[in-house]
Amino acid sequence: MRKEVDALEITKTWVLTHLPPGKHVIGSQWVFRIKYRADGNIERYKARLVALGNKQIEGVDYKDTFSPVIKMTTVRAFLGVASVRGWELHQMDVHNAFLHGDLDEEVYMTPPPGFRTDDKTLVCRLKKSLVCRREGLFLSQRKHALDIISEAGLLGSKPADSPMEQQHNLAMSKSALLADPQRYRRLVGRLIYLAATRPDLAYSVHILTQFMQQPRVDHWTAALRVVHYLKGNAGQGIFLNSDCDLKLHGWCDSDYAGCRLTRCSLSGWFITLGTSPIS
Repeated sequence: MRKEVDALEITKTWVLTHLPPGKHVIGSQWVFRIKYRADGNIERYKARLVALGNKQIEGVDYKDTFSPVIKMTTVRAFLGVASVRGWELHQMDVHNAFLHGDLDEEVYMTPPPGFRTDDKTLVCRLKKSLVCRREGLFLSQRKHALDIISEAGLLGSKPADSPMEQQHNLAMSKSALLADPQRYRRLVGRLIYLAATRPDLAYSVHILTQFMQQPRVDHWTAALRVVHYLKGNAGQGIFLNSDCDLKLHGWCDSDYAGCRLTRCSLSGWFITLGTSPIS
């Protein structure tokens, strides 16, 4: 916990201040994990400080929806170059997750539990958002996908052919609100992480994250359909080809007024480094 707080202070993740009138403060909590080596032995105990983002209000505390802390496009591009150059790769664990992502909004958080200040009226104003082959690299999160399927109780279920129905109307759903929205948020959060190596989930994850604040039954059903889809291809991933000219190629398209709620256009893009997908 001390290492985490020290790292957050070094990167100037927050400044201590008094809560301005008309503002509200969100909570903070510790998340503890045990990191294991490849042989199953314990490497270290890890503590991560997280802000309780589920208490934020759309349009007040944030304008944009969830963005992964790490820029996976950069990671995939780097690994693509490493595959071409034949560089030796080592896996490491980053002690602190607040690497980038300056905040434009005013977000206030309670001080880390166990590290309270002498002045009880002070709060933290956040400044930052909290396999190798010879022919290439294959990036896969098969174990994470199987964990998602198992937690949803769908290991024996029938696979789905696609992650989401075409011409869905989820944005206009009037179905009942979920009694336990935390289940939906946890599942979608795990799908966000899985999408780092699953471009085929990009659209469905983009849609599902729009309903994190007030998920409904229809949204939960749509999220479970993604899990059914994973059942048929849990080991799918991204192949970064070592036979590459290191040139970027990009394609894009848009669906005019594709969002039925806001009537905004929905844009998509696909960028490769040679033949390796990176964004």
